[in-house]
Amino acid sequence: MTSPAKTRAHSPSPDPLLAGSTTTRCQGQQRLLPGALPAGHLIAGRFSLEASVGRGGQGVVYRALDLQTHQPCAVKLSRRRRYRRATPLLAKLHHPRVQELLGWGSEGGLDYLVFRLYSGSDLQALVKSAGPLEAGRVRALGAQLFTTLSHLHKGGVIHRDVKPSNVMLAGRRLVLIDFDLATRIGEIQPRGRLIGTPLYMSNELLSGRAAGPADDIFAGAVSLFELARGTLPTATSAPKNIEELRAARRAPLESLGALDGFFKRALSPDPHQRFDSALAAAVALTRSGVA
Repeated sequence: MTSPAKTRAHSPSPDPLLAGSTTTRCQGQQRLLPGALPAGHLIAGRFSLEASVGRGGQGVVYRALDLQTHQPCAVKLSRRRRYRRATPLLAKLHHPRVQELLGWGSEGGLDYLVFRLYSGSDLQALVKSAGPLEAGRVRALGAQLFTTLSHLHKGGVIHRDVKPSNVMLAGRRLVLIDFDLATRIGEIQPRGRLIGTPLYMSNELLSGRAAGPADDIFAGAVSLFELARGTLPTATSAPKNIEELRAARRAPLESLGALDGFFKRALSPDPHQRFDSALAAAVALTRSGVA
């Protein structure tokens, strides 16, 4: 284990559980504020921050430059230690469609994650700018999404926050990002507490059941419906509470032509009628509407 005095940015290693256990201090032992760092501020003496490009409940994201490789990257900072659980999970998920983790650690009271920076837009921004996507493109993107989720689940990981804004489109390649809420399959989770984005959560998850692979699949199907229709698969796009959301889901789905059979099963109110694996969902989606 690296000593605190010599901490550098961690790179994924055979034992990433040790990562993040070291701490560096900024000058004067000053604690840093994640959203108030100037351009040129160095993280781990290597990653030069350029500009804030995103902010959410889990932290602040900066565009940065890796001074060792001279490549652009993304640095996510948080004071809440929310990354301690997700980091070792993400470090093990080597896949071209999973956000690539370049390093992680702690500095000045902040936890940081460093990711490869992808050029492109997320799927939510794509739909807002271009409108609903045609069925063939929904099939292609959905097949990528569900095969990526299958890789996660086979690796013992659930994402817990699958939604269009957490899926990047880098050229023709889909990349699943933002693993802040990820957890191991079977890990004990707090009951009665919603973790994720309710509009994309299954009714069972909304009722307080612990998350599992089926919930990633359901969220993926909700996301694809949004890509195909431009709206969520509910009678109202802005339910005021959980009960209103459940009620809205009891209404028949709007027709999406060739994709109707897939969505009828993937979004069925009865969880036993849905796909039993992400791979099965990918196969069914690829075959949907094909004679």
